[in-house]
Amino acid sequence: MHWSSNRESILVTERRRWRILFAEDTADVAEFVLRLEAEGIELVATGSGRKAIALASKGGFDVLLTDLDLPDIRGDI
Repeated sequence: MHWSSNRESILVTERRRWRILFAEDTADVAEFVLRLEAEGIELVATGSGRKAIALASKGGFDVLLTDLDLPDIRGDI
């Protein structure tokens, strides 16, 4: 891994794209994060906490970004 020389860019891997699981139920926040796809990141999005847990348990993600207060599950439980 190396940092791109462009300060506007994110961390870049030379071997493969990053894969991010994103759990969010608010459309404006989700729209902002979808911009990561433009940076070459594979993004899997869901508005369900339970679905995010099921997807994460299968593995294959580098990062999980989540809302802590989704309609079907809260982060403090």
